[in-house]
Amino acid sequence: MRAPSGATPSVYRIEDASEAAATAFADAVNALLPERTEEIDGGALVVLRTFAKTGRQRFLRRLKWFEFGCLGVFVALCASAGIAGVEGLAIATVPIGVIATAALGSARTA
Repeated sequence: MRAPSGATPSVYRIEDASEAAATAFADAVNALLPERTEEIDGGALVVLRTFAKTGRQRFLRRLKWFEFGCLGVFVALCASAGIAGVEGLAIATVPIGVIATAALGSARTA
């Protein structure tokens, strides 16, 4: 964006760079820019975006964490059944956990 014609330019320079070198660099860059006679307003290029969550997004986030919690419970049940030596229960818990987690996941997207 350009400053309106007649405005005082602001020059920022890096520490330990001479004022003459900074001015020469700024002049060289400005010389490469195309000349425009009309005044340009950059306000149309600015986009305002908010990061506030909608009610649906909050609901889906909570449901997602609930689903992860349920999956964790099924993993804990399988591990505890395996440690207790009841392999049949651990094997039966796996498909139930998979089906329940898939059902929760599909309900989330509906």
